[in-house]
Formats: sequence, C-alpha cells, structure tokens
Amino acid sequence: MMEYDELESGQSHLVKGSVNVKGLMENIRNSVKMQCDNKKQKLDMGFENLKYANIITDGTKLYRICVNLLTNANKYTNEGGNILLQVWEETEASDTLNLCIRVQDTGIGMTDEFMKNMYNLYERDEEVTEKGFGIGLYIVKSMVDILDGTIQCKSKIGVGTEFLVKIPVVPSESTDDNSKIEEPELKGMHVLVTDDVR
Repeated sequence: MMEYDELESGQSHLVKGSVNVKGLMENIRNSVKMQCDNKKQKLDMGFENLKYANIITDGTKLYRICVNLLTNANKYTNEGGNILLQVWEETEASDTLNLCIRVQDTGIGMTDEFMKNMYNLYERDEEVTEKGFGIGLYIVKSMVDILDGTIQCKSKIGVGTEFLVKIPVVPSESTDDNSKIEEPELKGMHVLVTDDVR
C-alpha cells in the first residue's frame, strides 16, 4: 500500500496547494461509489456552511483520509446499509479555520476495547468476521497528524460508527478547481492487485 510505504520510509511530507472542497469530495465519493453500489448501500454526501469554496491544504492526504474511512464504512456495513459523508467549515476562537469531515455508517460497530488501540499498526478486531490487515486506520491517523488535525470516533455494536476529522486550513483566493489528485505514473509498469475480501 503506497500510503503505508511512504509513512514507514519517512517520505510522507506535506504538499499544499489550492483545493476546491466540493470538487475534491465529489472525486472521493466517486472513488467508493462502485463499492457501495455492489452492496446496495446508500451513499449520501452533504455540505453546509462552506464559506470558502477553495482552501489551502494537502489535497492528496485529505483524499486518502476520506477514502480510507469510507472504504472501512463500506466494508463493515451490511448490504443495504447507509453511509454518510458530511463536510463543513468552522472557525475556532483563535480564528483558525477548520475543514470538518464526518463519515457515518450503519455498520456492525466496534467494541470499546478495540477502539482503545484501533489506530495502532496491524490492530484488528478479532470479534468481526470481516478481516483486514489493520493498516487503514493507522494510515488515517498518521495523515491527520501530519496535517495537524484531530480525529474522534463514536461507535456502538450493531448500530454503527461515526468518525469526525477536523483539519486546519487556510482560505484560498484561487478560483481554479485543483481538486484532482496526483497519482503515480504507472505506464509500462507491472501491477499486482490483491484484496483480503473474496
């Protein structure tokens, strides 16, 4: 996994630029829509209180945070369940502008015991039938930290899970839609794709 390799090698650094919030979130939604459609899940996205259409941040890391959280929501939500991606901006007393992202699902939920260590590398909930490598939440937390943000989680077994991410950003005067994510050049390379879900 590219994100993990970058974090472990110490090469994951900030690359800030002007990002169009709605454009980026549409890209994120489209990245996971097929997975949700395959499980007949309803994937909703909502915006509120977006004072600034464009912000300065690392769009690639923001993309990876959201995609990892939504992929987990899809994986641990049963067929026909609901997933919500909600985005808004808020200003703290210190005048810091935060981009707030909520990912909420109606999935199987997590135990309090697992949540104590869920951001640790290779941490997995042995109580669930869906198995993973325990890397996704480690990547999310690491990238939130790199962006000087915060992440909170609420979960209840059999009800669902909610993650709330807040990332400090700076308003951008740019009107360009620079929401496209830089992807590595793969032309001419051999790629092996694996998945732990049958």
